[in-house]
Amino acid sequence: MKPHRTDWVSLIFAMMLFLVLGAWLVSSMTDVSKPDLGWLFAGALILFGVIGLLLALWAYLESR
Repeated sequence: MKPHRTDWVSLIFAMMLFLVLGAWLVSSMTDVSKPDLGWLFAGALILFGVIGLLLALWAYLESR
């Protein structure tokens, strides 16, 4: 079987979906307030953005 390339867009979308699901589960099972989860979600989005920028820079530098 021939290996295929990783679809990064789908992978990141799925990770964000699981993050939202995890935040919902944590908020429904504990007394963590929603603003605290908002900061967690914002931090995760920033982290995904930085990872995306680093991957784009890495691909650009490899193509040169």
